[in-house]
Amino acid sequence: SGWRLPFQIEGRVAQPADYAVAQHICVSSGYLEAIGATIAAGRAFTADDRIDTEPVVVVNQTFAARVFPGEDPVGRRIVSTARGIGPLGMNVRGRGPFRIVGVVTDIHQAPIGQASEGVIYHTLRQIFTIAKQEKITTAQAANRLAEERIAKISRVKQIYAGRSEFRGRLGEISPKAR
Repeated sequence: SGWRLPFQIEGRVAQPADYAVAQHICVSSGYLEAIGATIAAGRAFTADDRIDTEPVVVVNQTFAARVFPGEDPVGRRIVSTARGIGPLGMNVRGRGPFRIVGVVTDIHQAPIGQASEGVIYHTLRQIFTIAKQEKITTAQAANRLAEERIAKISRVKQIYAGRSEFRGRLGEISPKAR
C-alpha cells in the first residue's frame, strides 16, 4: 500500500480542479515485473536509478490520463508538496522534482469496488535509509527470505513431530528438497 499525498507538475500552475493527490508507493527492484505490470511507455526502474542519480518515478496509466490527458508524461517532472512519504519521512530524495521515466498498466491496489487511482511509484534505491544500509542484491534478498521460510518450516515440523496424525506427512518435507 502507499500514501495518498499531494503533488504538482513542475512548470504548471496548480488549478483548483487539478487532480493534485496521488497514491505514492515505494517499490523494490523487480516489483513492477513481479506483479505483472506492463510498461505502456518509457521504462521501468533500473539498477542505474540510485541515490546519487536524478530522482525518478514511474506512474500508472490512470495517473497519466488524469494528469496529462492527450500528452506524453515521460520526461515530465513531479514536485512533491508533502513533507515525506509515510514512515519514510524525508528519506525520499527531497521533494523532487522527480522525472517520470515510465508509465505502467494499472494494477488495482484500491479496495474492491473502488475505481483505480493515480499512482506514483518511487524506487527504494533512491530512499536514503535503504540506500545507506548494507547493499545487497536481489538474489541475496531472495536467499534470506528463503532461509527464513525454511527456518519456519523446521519449527513447524518440530512442533508437530510428536503428533501421530502428522508423522507420515512431515517426512514429505525433506531437508534435501531445500
